[in-house]
Amino acid sequence: MHAALAMMLLHRRRRRQRSVRVAPPPYTYSATAWSLDDWDDTNALQKTRFTKHQLRVLVKALKIEATEWSHRIKPDATMALVVTLMRLSRPRHLADLCDTFGYSGSYLSRVINDVCQHLIEQHHERLQWHPRLRQYKHLRALARRVAATKPRCGGRIWGFIDGHFTPFSRPESDQHMFYSGHKKLHGMVFQAITTPDGLISSLFGPFVGRTNDWGMYNASRVPRRLHRMMPADGPRPMLYLYGDPAYYLSHGVMSPFGPRKQISSRKRRFNKTLSRHRISVEHSFGQIFNLFKSLSFQKGLRVGDQAVAAFFLVAALLCNCWTCLNEGNQTSMKYQLAPPTLEEYLGLGVNDLAGIM
Repeated sequence: MHAALAMMLLHRRRRRQRSVRVAPPPYTYSATAWSLDDWDDTNALQKTRFTKHQLRVLVKALKIEATEWSHRIKPDATMALVVTLMRLSRPRHLADLCDTFGYSGSYLSRVINDVCQHLIEQHHERLQWHPRLRQYKHLRALARRVAATKPRCGGRIWGFIDGHFTPFSRPESDQHMFYSGHKKLHGMVFQAITTPDGLISSLFGPFVGRTNDWGMYNASRVPRRLHRMMPADGPRPMLYLYGDPAYYLSHGVMSPFGPRKQISSRKRRFNKTLSRHRISVEHSFGQIFNLFKSLSFQKGLRVGDQAVAAFFLVAALLCNCWTCLNEGNQTSMKYQLAPPTLEEYLGLGVNDLAGIM
């Protein structure tokens, strides 16, 4: 008892000593005025992944000017979006952004957090389950596109489902919740559904790192949506998602035949064909990390100091916007199916982007 009490007091003493460390001096920066007109398209693409014209379109389409700013700040809408994109595009210190935009690190941090909160509040439901997925005829069209590429799937598969583990630095508290015994890392997981048009049409999360694919599937509302749209005894032909063996015998989800040594050669060919399609989910996650490389820098993501989950959700939304503005990606080219326009994806009116597009 005395030894345990001494260790607790020692831990508290050390923690108290760490908390009273002298803060470093504030970073000195030049208060320069920033304008998007000073950049060319090459500079904008390198720093934000979008051209100048696309940035102006995104500012209006995402309604950045309607953001509720905290701490009485009133930044320019274009600057706020560019700051957020630069923060996500590469692992950067806030000091680098201070020199570019002429504001303090605390000011820019508030801008980034407010923009992320605004985008999640406005598009959270769209990220979880895009409204186009509520239309059976749209799912049928997606399934026909997959069947046109590989007829062996029978024209019943409209999308591909999988989970992804995103690691981050070891948190100071609740380490056991975020620790994945399979990955041997701390992190969080997301469940995504990728459709042949190249979009992440559904993204659920975050879940704590120890959650597996089956746990995410049951916690999400995907089973209930599929049951409501395509009941087992309904008149509509059943359409399926395709996932790994974790989704075995799920309603509306098809998984590989197995085990391998006990199935026929025809079923093995089916598994091989569909595994080449299911890689589209990994391509979608790969596109997020290619466009926004700060999310792949594990040591730079610190839960408690940063909104790590919000960064990932916003990155997925912006990745879908990038796909719409650039008229496709690797997945849409594979299935020869163009993604929707930005107005269709964000549910905007015909005249909402008049004068910009």
